[in-house]
Amino acid sequence: MVRSRDPWPQRILWLDDPDAVDPELAGGKAAALARMAARYPVPPAFVLPWTVFGEDGRLLVDTLDEAYGRLAEASVAVRSSAVGEDGRDASFAGQHATILHVRDRGALRAAIDACWQSARSEAALLYRAHRTADGGQMPRISVLVQAMVRADAAAVGFSRAPAGYGPEVMLINATFGLGESLVSGLVTPDVFAVSRADLSIAHQEIAEKVRMSVMADEGVVELSVPRRLQRRPALDEGQVRELARLMQALEDEWAMPVDIEACWDAQGLHLLQCRPITAV
Repeated sequence: MVRSRDPWPQRILWLDDPDAVDPELAGGKAAALARMAARYPVPPAFVLPWTVFGEDGRLLVDTLDEAYGRLAEASVAVRSSAVGEDGRDASFAGQHATILHVRDRGALRAAIDACWQSARSEAALLYRAHRTADGGQMPRISVLVQAMVRADAAAVGFSRAPAGYGPEVMLINATFGLGESLVSGLVTPDVFAVSRADLSIAHQEIAEKVRMSVMADEGVVELSVPRRLQRRPALDEGQVRELARLMQALEDEWAMPVDIEACWDAQGLHLLQCRPITAV
């Protein structure tokens, strides 16, 4: 995206702010969510663009508390959203910090600082040097603050499955509770291979799901899955089709394969993240 105006805005951006869709300002992760928020079930969120931070990460705005209050949620997820992150050439998956279930203003400020600092870790800078065209320069870090969903089930979906599944298959990994147990490798997930032609389940592997991540008073904790649920699918057929349909729509919109993170609660499906697949 080429900007035609200067200077960069120095304010908090809600997802419906026209500036929030600019990945050069809001960072890749937040800009992608802002782009989708008007049409898809994205939980409410705001972005602290890199322009509101000093060189030492000190926050230069005094409206953070007000924005946090506007979310009207007791719990938020705080995620880095670096310029160049979740792009077509480099995903930065796992390189930057995510802090879940943040519940007060002091913890929110600490989580924002942790996200900002994580993008300057040795590993993150080395990744940037090898995978981006900026020569490993210090990154511009924005931070996404998003309402947490008390998920009953979570999934990671790939609109184009990895090698071994065939070109006409989408892949969904799913488990009970929060998606943290999926992305951290805590659990062996259910696997659903979905036909791109008619969204039928071509193949499924239902894992024994012994542990799950959930929100509790003391934070995100690991609990035992009730025995009666351990061998049950985390998603029913309708939810699998719903997620596959969403992946198809997003792939069409982005004009390239995508992977997404989503979850379900009593209100239904929530889209948490979407990014291009940089390798199939």
